[in-house]
Amino acid sequence: MINFPYDLTDDFEEIVSAEEYAPGVFYIVARRLDAAIATEHYVLRENNPIISEEAKHYGERLEFNDDVLCYTLLNSKDGKQIIEYELQRYRARNGLAPLDNVYTIDLATFAMENHPEYFGAYPAPYSTPRGRMLRYKTLMNGVFVLETERFERLIAVAFPIWDCELSVDVQMIAETLPYETEGYRFYDEKAGSQVLFELMLDHREIAESPYIDAAALMNALWSYNTTFAAAHNYHEVKGDNDVGARVLQLLGEDVKPQGKAENLVYMHPEAGTDYLRL
Repeated sequence: MINFPYDLTDDFEEIVSAEEYAPGVFYIVARRLDAAIATEHYVLRENNPIISEEAKHYGERLEFNDDVLCYTLLNSKDGKQIIEYELQRYRARNGLAPLDNVYTIDLATFAMENHPEYFGAYPAPYSTPRGRMLRYKTLMNGVFVLETERFERLIAVAFPIWDCELSVDVQMIAETLPYETEGYRFYDEKAGSQVLFELMLDHREIAESPYIDAAALMNALWSYNTTFAAAHNYHEVKGDNDVGARVLQLLGEDVKPQGKAENLVYMHPEAGTDYLRL
C-alpha cells in the first residue's frame, strides 16, 4: 500500500507510486482517467506553507479535488522547475539532502528561459571578446545586441539558448571569452544575421523588435551567408522543416510535409543590409 494521504481517485485512476519530498509536497507517478499511460506530477494542498503563493499560481487545480494543486513534469513550462527550486531551498535550509538528479544551478539557469518573471531574465554580459559592453538592447530573453567600448556591435546569446536553439554550425563560429565553456556566445554583424534568423523562426519578437530591421536582416543573410539562405529556402519549399508532419509520418499517417512561405528568406533591394538599430 502506498503511503499517500490524499484521496485523488476521482482525478487519477491509479497512483502507481508516491514519495514525499517535503511535508505535504509529493512526487507521484499516476494515471489519469482519460490517459493510457502514467505520468509524473508534483501535488500539494493549496494551504501548504512550504511552497510560496507565487509558485502556487502555476499549479493546476484538480477537477474533483479543488484544494489540491498539481504540476505535471512532462512540460518544463508548467511550473515544475519552480516547485523543484522551492523544494531544494526548503531541503537545504532544513539540513536535508538535495533531491536526486536535480542540480539547482542548472535548474535555475534553464528556468530563466521559461519563467523569467520568477527567476529573473538572463542578464546582458558585461565582458565580451571585443572589450567591455557599454550599452545593450534586449531582443528576447537571453539574446542581446551590444555596443562595446570599441564601438563594435555584437549579438550575444546566453546559455542554454545557444545550446538548445542554434545549429551546431552556428555554435561553432561564435566568439567566446577565454576558458568559458558555457555562458554567452558572441557574433559579429555578419554571423549575427544567421543567428537571429534561426531564432526568429520560433521567436517572432525578434522580427518585431524595434532594434531589428527584418527586411535588412534578410538581405544581410543573403549577402553574408548565401549558402545558408539558399539551402534553407530549398529545404523549406520541400517541407523538410515541417517537423510535425514528419512525426506523423513516422506514426504511419498519410500526410505530406508543407513549407511555409513566411519562413523563406526573401530579398528586399530597397532595405540595405544594416539590420541593427542601435
